[in-house]
Amino acid sequence: ILESSVEKWVDLGTSCLGLFRMGMNATNLSYIAH
Repeated sequence: ILESSVEKWVDLGTSCLGLFRMGMNATNLSYIAH
C-alpha cells in the first residue's frame, strides 16, 4: 500500500513538473512573440 501511494505521488509530481515546464515554455514563447 505504501509503495503504491509513493508511486502515485511520484506520478503526480512528474505530471505537475511537466505542466510547469509547458507553462514556462508557453510563457517564453508568448514573451518572444511580443
